[in-house]
Amino acid sequence: MQELKPKQCTYCDNQFVPRVKTATLCSKLCMYEWRKEQNWTEKQCLHCKLDFKVRKKDEPKRMFCSPECHKSSDYKKQKLREWNHRPENPFKSPERQEEFRKTKLEKYGTLSVHKEQGLKTCLERYGTRLPLLRNPSNGKRISKIQKRYYSFMKEKHPDALLEHHLQDVDIFVDIYIPSSNTVIEVYGDY
Repeated sequence: MQELKPKQCTYCDNQFVPRVKTATLCSKLCMYEWRKEQNWTEKQCLHCKLDFKVRKKDEPKRMFCSPECHKSSDYKKQKLREWNHRPENPFKSPERQEEFRKTKLEKYGTLSVHKEQGLKTCLERYGTRLPLLRNPSNGKRISKIQKRYYSFMKEKHPDALLEHHLQDVDIFVDIYIPSSNTVIEVYGDY
C-alpha cells in the first residue's frame, strides 16, 4: 500500500496526511464549516456601504444589512416614488378611487376630510374619536372559552356585550353587562 504525502487543508491551512488521494479537508469539522460557508456570500449594503453576509438563495432579494438601513435608505424612497407614478399603480385606477370616495363619504360624511371634522364625525357616529379603536377583537383573536362564556352570560343577561369599548376609561373589555354595570375579563389561554 502506497503512503500518501501530507497535504494542506483548503479550509484551515493545516498540514494533514489524507486517507484518500482526493481528500482536501483535514477533518469533518473543517468539512462542515466549509459547507456552511458555501451557502453564504458577501454583499455591500446600499445605504451604509458596509459589507454583510447573506445566504446565496437570498442574495437577489437582500440589499440592506439591517431593517434600520432599509427604512432610512434613499433607494427605498426613490422606488416608492417611481411605483407611485407608474401607470399600472392599482391605487390610481378609477375603480379604486371611487372606492376611496365612497369610504370617505360613509365614514366622515364628506369628501374633504379635515382632522377636526373627522374626529367630530367619529365621535358622533361611533362614540369615540378614533374609530380604529372599535376593532371588535382589539387586535387579538377571541378565544373559544371567551365565546362559550359569553353565550352562557347572554342567557342570563340578554344585554351582555362581547368585546365592548368602555369610553370613560378608553379600554376594551371581554364581556360587559350594562344593566348591572359589570365587566368580565376571560383568561382565554386555559
